[in-house]
Amino acid sequence: MWLHSSAGTGIVNQSYFELSANSTFGATTYLGNPNLQPEENRSFDFGVEVPFLQGRGLVDVTYFDETLTGEIESYMVNATTFSYRNQAGDSERKGVELAASLDATENLYLNLSYTYLDATNPDGSVEVRRPEHE
Repeated sequence: MWLHSSAGTGIVNQSYFELSANSTFGATTYLGNPNLQPEENRSFDFGVEVPFLQGRGLVDVTYFDETLTGEIESYMVNATTFSYRNQAGDSERKGVELAASLDATENLYLNLSYTYLDATNPDGSVEVRRPEHE
């Protein structure tokens, strides 16, 4: 059995498009926002890896927790125009990852993984495009 953990902080810089866009695609226009600030995150994870069948298999369970401050989001300026802004407050992402692998035979290697994710916006609403089960 092995224990693993990590913790960290980081900065995610805004993209050139988010800062400087002035583009129209069909009927939709995207405008950059030169006042965007980089996103900041703090995170940690803690996990356990357990080998089985004389090391031919491995099960890994990991808990993770991340806080994102100033998340960059797109928003509708009007019916045909989008731009970008920093969210006020912290977005939270926490959950559990389960993974298993097995060398079943000399020619067959099996993998299985699952993630439960609880991702919320600063107002407590569920983050879009973040699957709860994957």
